[in-house]
Amino acid sequence: MYKVPRDILQKGNDLRQEEIDIIKEHPKESFSILSKLGKKYAWLAEIALQVHESANGMGYPNGLEENDIYEISFIIGIADMYVALISDRPNRDKLIQTDAIKSAIEDYGDLFPMRVRRALLDQVSLFPVNTYVKLNTKFLGRVARVDKDLSLRPTIEVLYDKLGNKLKAPEIMDLSLPENHMCYIVRGLSKTDLPCREPASHGSGKKAG
Repeated sequence: MYKVPRDILQKGNDLRQEEIDIIKEHPKESFSILSKLGKKYAWLAEIALQVHESANGMGYPNGLEENDIYEISFIIGIADMYVALISDRPNRDKLIQTDAIKSAIEDYGDLFPMRVRRALLDQVSLFPVNTYVKLNTKFLGRVARVDKDLSLRPTIEVLYDKLGNKLKAPEIMDLSLPENHMCYIVRGLSKTDLPCREPASHGSGKKAG
């Protein structure tokens, strides 16, 4: 990408077709650079060339179909897209992690095989530790612990009540327990979505009753 003119990279969505075509040449530049490492690393050059190919055949630079694309190229591709979604871009603000994962799986799902999308979810939890969340009870909190096998039912450190009042002490709610089966996460939040400043100290917390 360093060979793409900076003014093109910073234009966002206002690109002319010829500028889009210039950007789509960068995998070929990667292939050219890595090919200079010799036959021992020829496989690496091929992988870099395919990082922006997609399972639906609509990728670039060669429009390959799923079965013609290296699996590691898919893995690098979905990781690259995920990082792009959680980073600021000239045409948009970064997404919070939960929205980025949903977008990678749902909005761009046809770009990657199902096994690769599942691998992303296995490695990056939909609600990772320290993610702020809103519950269906309208309480707000932060994910304190995640069980890989129950990633949608983490342990929550409840910080705000349904009226947006900060609790004097955070309450611990394990969503995987039977007594909490009616509670669930509605959506992830950014820190700016919280009604007031984050508590300075959470302590060990007490169990939510």
